[in-house]
Amino acid sequence: MGLASVLSYSVTSNASYCLITFLAMLSVMRATGASPLTSQAAAGQFVASYAGLWLLNNLIRPLRIALAVAVAPVFNRALDRIESALSVKRGAAFAIGFVLTTLLVCAMFFAALQLPAIITGVPLGSVKNLGALVKAGKAASS
Repeated sequence: MGLASVLSYSVTSNASYCLITFLAMLSVMRATGASPLTSQAAAGQFVASYAGLWLLNNLIRPLRIALAVAVAPVFNRALDRIESALSVKRGAAFAIGFVLTTLLVCAMFFAALQLPAIITGVPLGSVKNLGALVKAGKAASS
């Protein structure tokens, strides 16, 4: 299950980071009434919230690995289906699975940003303002 395990860990790990992004965005939008993409104060609070959740997320890394191992058979069956449906070798099936799981992770990240805005009614702002979060992160770390 080598390649399936790679996909499984990739999805479970990235899903956990999407979850903490969602939780940090939700808590900041509720607390400040502003989006971290549009408000410097909210961006600073987001960085602090995300950092705490990131630390917790890394402390539970063994649980994420265990989850990835537990769901690896699902990814193995998916690779088997790709192989048989498209008559390709395992490496090609993995490449296709990698692209599909990457798209899944992108969709999860988009949802992690959009859902807090929908739940709180606070406009997200433009994703072009992601630079504000980077600046807030640099300011918070110095």
